[in-house]
Amino acid sequence: TAFKEWLVNKPSPGDTVVFYFSGHGSQVVDESGDEADGWDEILCPADLTPTVDRQQYLNSILDDELNALLNQISTDNVTVILDSCHSGTGTKSLIDAGLTTPKRIERDLLLAPRKPVNSPTPRQESMSVEPTDEHHVLISGSKPEEVSLDALWESPAGDTFYAGVLTKNLVEGLRRATGETRYKDLMAPVLQSVRERSSQTPQFEG
Repeated sequence: TAFKEWLVNKPSPGDTVVFYFSGHGSQVVDESGDEADGWDEILCPADLTPTVDRQQYLNSILDDELNALLNQISTDNVTVILDSCHSGTGTKSLIDAGLTTPKRIERDLLLAPRKPVNSPTPRQESMSVEPTDEHHVLISGSKPEEVSLDALWESPAGDTFYAGVLTKNLVEGLRRATGETRYKDLMAPVLQSVRERSSQTPQFEG
């Protein structure tokens, strides 16, 4: 409802629209048959709940649903930023001695994916643009099979805080940006900085 009220009903052609999500992400079995790897990516809202038999999730937000909402926006100047696991076509447990925090929600609970109809298409790294959708640009924290991490950072004042590895580096890149900065110029150093702190590979497409 909020997406429709704010991002579908209000914008006019030419307006700038940004949708940003940082949180849990996972994958579920692709029921529509449009995913080469047999998995749909999902965003996990606060009320995500498994069914009693733990065979599926209730209230997940499918990538298909998000795409349908995006296609209702009347402007083509749309940027989608997903700092969540499996967000590259779209889970952040403690590792690395507490320096990074993925909040993993296991893909599809107990279900295994159906056999892919086609072999998976290799994803491009974030400094490459996949011209698959001219309606919006997607900046995501990781490839579909990867997790996105939160990491421990130090502020200029000397205290520490957790923030998504993609989000922290993207914000720093945006602070250096000018009105002439293009997406490729922004994302090339972001990709390099993220890979220095994490094994995830940010994606940039659209």
